[in-house]
Amino acid sequence: LLEQFPLTTSKVSLAKFIEVLPRLKPRHYSIASSSEMNPTKLQLSVGKLSITHKSTGKSRHGVCSHFLARSTTVANSDTEVDAYSSAVVCANVTSYVRLGITRSTFRLPKDYKAPIIMVGPGTGIAPMLGFFQAREKAKADGFDLGPCTVFFGCRAENDFLHSDRMRTWAKTGVITDLQVAFSRLPGQPKEYVQHIVRKRRKKVWEMLSDPSCHYYICGDSQMAEDVFDELKATSKLVGGLDHIGSVDFFRKMKNERRYQTDTWGVVEKRDVALKKLVENRYNQSARWLKDLEEDEKEETS
Repeated sequence: LLEQFPLTTSKVSLAKFIEVLPRLKPRHYSIASSSEMNPTKLQLSVGKLSITHKSTGKSRHGVCSHFLARSTTVANSDTEVDAYSSAVVCANVTSYVRLGITRSTFRLPKDYKAPIIMVGPGTGIAPMLGFFQAREKAKADGFDLGPCTVFFGCRAENDFLHSDRMRTWAKTGVITDLQVAFSRLPGQPKEYVQHIVRKRRKKVWEMLSDPSCHYYICGDSQMAEDVFDELKATSKLVGGLDHIGSVDFFRKMKNERRYQTDTWGVVEKRDVALKKLVENRYNQSARWLKDLEEDEKEETS
């Protein structure tokens, strides 16, 4: 801002400038480790945010993500890491940060045999990493594990975060079905997590229809909406539910805390918000008509 209006630098003191700056808001990150496996440590999976301004061409960097990147050094100086490396690089902390830990309802079911569906493209996989560690520890302790289907999304193979660990978990049964969508493979059409969910509708509904199934999704809010649209379509096309039945099915999962989300994103655009409002009104009207029809049937009988 000061670069765009250079005359202000001679009229505004540094103290005055700092005084009008808004306080930095806390950044919220999902813990990417399990207290069962690592009781005295916690891990994060953080993506460095950089945005290029369309008009000026200048880059803006995420305050917290770049601070964390500058505050750590790679343990092995010979390790080369590009922007989308899947290497787990964190190591020697050279600065201290102020942090706090809050309680979350985003947690595994108490019954390890319960079917689990997880959707977490990019750094959205963070809380699931803790889940995988917890399942690995439970398996080592002799517990039987239920099916665990994971839908992960990234640009290409070198963007596949924690790929070695996830593929190892898939081989050992911690993950029973690992599905990966690549959106930037040369010569291939873009594929996102909602697309691979669509390809496996029958399997997804088989798991969702189990009354003990738990569903987790973490990542961009728009992505979560797109996947939810696929789940609703699956409940109708494979599960045979009508619109109201589909709405009630997922509402029941949410009320029982078997449908959990950890999403983020910018403020919704007007057209997206309007679409949600129309859908909610449609759901209310459809339920009212259904109740009215049932009342008429009772009166005639």
